[in-house]
Amino acid sequence: MSYFASGTKILVKKGSGLETIDPLAVRQVGVIPKITNARVIEQQQPAAKIYKINYKMSIASI
Repeated sequence: MSYFASGTKILVKKGSGLETIDPLAVRQVGVIPKITNARVIEQQQPAAKIYKINYKMSIASI
């Protein structure tokens, strides 16, 4: 069985100053539901406002 491990990454606006998961506690975060990264953010920063986004949506519709 083949597999790989990948770390959780966040996509932020250039110059936002976000470099760790810590400031996400007071931010709005869009995630693709039912994936590891969504669960990590929910566990590590339960106070963050989580928006579950259908990955089939276009960015323009968000």
